Amino acid sequence: MADPAWRVFLSHSGKDKDFVRKLYRRLARDGEPGHPSIAISQSNLAMVLQDLGQLEEARDLLRKAYRAYLGRFGPDHPGTQTVRQNLESLGN
Repeated sequence: MADPAWRVFLSHSGKDKDFVRKLYRRLARDGEPGHPSIAISQSNLAMVLQDLGQLEEARDLLRKAYRAYLGRFGPDHPGTQTVRQNLESLGN
């Protein structure tokens, strides 16, 4: 599966990576803890961080996203499974 265009773009642009982090922090601050939109943002940013070689930060975000998906939707939900697979790809 090809990477989405936003992921390729952001992984090659440090300035935009910082912008995405700011957006994520704002969403996390203003959003409901464990809400799926926050989990999606965590997972997306984790993939960019993985591409940038920032694996510990990527793992941390994927763990948070996985817990949110698991708690909200259970283990059989496609989103939960995708985040779990992404986490496993980082050796976790």
